Amino acid sequence: MPASIALPRALAVALDEALSQASRGGARGSTTPTSTTPTSTTPTSTTPTSTTPSSTTPGGTTTGTAARAQRLSRRYLADHPADAPIIADAPDAAAYLTTRMPATYAAARFALGELAAAVPSLEPVSLLDVGAGTGAATWAAWDTWPSLERAELRDYSASALAAAERLLRASGLAVETHLGDAARPTPTHAAPAPERRPDESATPGPATPTSTASEPTAPRPAPPAPALDVDVDVDVALTAYVLSELTEAQRAAVVATLTARARDAVVIVEPGTPAGYRRILAVRDALLAAGWTLAGPCPHALACPVASRESDWCHAAVRLPRTREHRVAKGGELSYEDEKLAWVAAVRDPARHPVRHDARVLRHPATHPGHVRLELCTPSGERVERTVSKRDKAAFRAARKVEWGETWGETPAAVQPDGEQPTTAALTSTGQGVVGTTAAVQPDDAQPATAHPATAPTASSQVPPA
Repeated sequence: MPASIALPRALAVALDEALSQASRGGARGSTTPTSTTPTSTTPTSTTPTSTTPSSTTPGGTTTGTAARAQRLSRRYLADHPADAPIIADAPDAAAYLTTRMPATYAAARFALGELAAAVPSLEPVSLLDVGAGTGAATWAAWDTWPSLERAELRDYSASALAAAERLLRASGLAVETHLGDAARPTPTHAAPAPERRPDESATPGPATPTSTASEPTAPRPAPPAPALDVDVDVDVALTAYVLSELTEAQRAAVVATLTARARDAVVIVEPGTPAGYRRILAVRDALLAAGWTLAGPCPHALACPVASRESDWCHAAVRLPRTREHRVAKGGELSYEDEKLAWVAAVRDPARHPVRHDARVLRHPATHPGHVRLELCTPSGERVERTVSKRDKAAFRAARKVEWGETWGETPAAVQPDGEQPTTAALTSTGQGVVGTTAAVQPDDAQPATAHPATAPTASSQVPPA
């Protein structure tokens, strides 16, 4: 069963308010400007497009939103470069907020949590989010690192950035947005830095605005986009669910932008499909060629042992709770959905930020009454199967908790190949993965060390079905 990750309360509250406003506006009908194409570094003028008034379901989701959500879903599943922003207007943004933002957040939060566990010294203050959309990955970074203070969001959809700005008011981050080409955008405007990170119990509001307008407008004049060899100026640079929308040349430009600007780490997240995995493999090769050190999910820099297996690909999964509106918009019945992802993270300087390389769980652990079978990618570059026996109480307990996609650290005696009996090993859960240690296993209610103190994601995977 995948690890379960819920939205932080601040985002959930802001999202509910945004969707409520969108529902009221959709029922009345509205006129919203479209945004620029992804190949232009200078945003063009917008053309108003009228939306059709739509009825509202008891849960607040409009039938128009559901139709748009289905169209967006089909477009993302098409998995080919886009010649125009997929989120074209405010109703599209509302549909995305309802159906895709929670899943994108959960996937990014999982990957960033794994990075934080592998690189404990990483405490970023600044973030670059390329292809930020409605800000899901920025929220995931905020929830992962309490040290984060400011974020730069770039996207070629004006409507998506407007939604991101409104939502991020609840985070307290100093937000700067840029509208234009996904690889080399043109800046628009920046928000002032907040005095403090807001308390989680506070009600989000416009006290710290991140935009000069509630809807996207034509960007202010700005200098040309910077060259790709600019000095590093952010701690972490990331992109999530973006490369599938770009050409091969644009993908290379995005990766070059991330590595040029990141001081400490880069993270790329893609859908957990065979095509997404192939894109991640290409990014992995580019990062290694540029001298970066892998920090996840790979515990090594050797050839991927999964790539050589026919009809197989390396990916992970997370489980996220669904709201009623989410279920209605997607036509689903279950109270949750599972999101599959492929990802890669790397650090620039392992001497500055040492990386802990532990084996990675490649599949759902097979739990039996007397043992747990794990399929692992190991630091030696091999794919191996391990059997953890109930006779080793500490290791067995840890094996029953580890989830698909998390790390598994083992002492030499922790587990043995099939047919051999394991001896006692000391293992402990970090909240995202299992690592070898000389300490006892943490109690069931131990909190992840890397989570935001007020908004830690749900660590249990026990989500009841619909």
